Amino acid sequence: MIVDISKILNGIVDEISISEKFRIKDLKVNGKILKFNWPISFDGKILKSEEDIFVYGDLFYEYIDVCDRCLIEFKNSNTISFDGIVLEKGKTVDEEDDIFVIHYDKGKIDLKEVAVFLIMMSLPMKSTCKEDCKGICPQCGKDLNEGDCGCSDIDIDPRLAKLKELID
Repeated sequence: MIVDISKILNGIVDEISISEKFRIKDLKVNGKILKFNWPISFDGKILKSEEDIFVYGDLFYEYIDVCDRCLIEFKNSNTISFDGIVLEKGKTVDEEDDIFVIHYDKGKIDLKEVAVFLIMMSLPMKSTCKEDCKGICPQCGKDLNEGDCGCSDIDIDPRLAKLKELID
């Protein structure tokens, strides 16, 4: 999804509204694949101030993920609100400035590239199907969300098993 900002750059308009839906391919993140079966929604504005061009908006996406605790696939969604500055490709801001930068090249911005970056930055460190997911039993592999498996809760390090015999 390419947005032409040449009218802002040439001073013809001061604002461009964006309301687009588009698809991106699956993303490989930390060894797992996120599937985007639904369009990504990008709503925002690009504004020209006296000297700078700013962008702000919301990005909404839904994806299929795998729970890091119980290994079940689940649907997840997120809305990212963002704002930043638009700069020509190759230009930067001071490293001390904590600002989101979107680069344009030949008067155009690639929204898919921006969306992928925002999605990657917003993903949780650990994905869980629900907040209180119990995971799987490390001994038998049963999904503990479906009930107790009956395995012993005591997990003794085999190097310390002789000490347990002394205590018993």
